[in-house]
Amino acid sequence: MKVTLGDARGIMAGLPEVMKEKLPMKMSYWFARTIRELSDHTQDTEGVRKKLVEKYAAKDKKGKFIEKNGQYDIKDIAGFNKEFQPILDQEIEIKYDGITLEELEKVTAEQECPECKKKIPAQVTFKGIDIFNLGKLILDPPEGK
Repeated sequence: MKVTLGDARGIMAGLPEVMKEKLPMKMSYWFARTIRELSDHTQDTEGVRKKLVEKYAAKDKKGKFIEKNGQYDIKDIAGFNKEFQPILDQEIEIKYDGITLEELEKVTAEQECPECKKKIPAQVTFKGIDIFNLGKLILDPPEGK
């Protein structure tokens, strides 16, 4: 499966949250393998991003980076994006079988029944941002259908 480095950053943001759930074995395997495969790529991408931030971030008279709302103030966002976007657009190949939305919908977790206090299976509801971040990992519609 081909993904861009930009896709990889989003996937790596969403997978850890999804992996907190009790997933079917096959899904857990592919997600764990995907994290391992993408880890080096996203670390390298983050290294490039940090260098570009240092290049384009505004600095005060003492040479310290200026922060606004907890983030560095990028003085030339167009220049930053011009250099960073081609990095994010690079494609990489990963080994991944894929999952469908239907498979994700079947993920269950144990919850306590409010009436009888017993543990019962309940469908897990994933956050929209996690599904968004998984992006290309979700095959919808399923291949071959």
